Amino acid sequence: MKECFDWNEKSKVRKLFTSEQYDYVFAELEKLPKEINSLIKYTNDKLNF
Repeated sequence: MKECFDWNEKSKVRKLFTSEQYDYVFAELEKLPKEINSLIKYTNDKLNF
């Protein structure tokens, strides 16, 4: 997931993304760690009856 931040930055520098596109992708990527951790916790809770 952290690699996505790097590629998003590279896309902006290489002018493949507009500022708006970059900001949107960045905002969505910022949400992922919390969502991933929630899924991991949920899975672990279900596996540990």
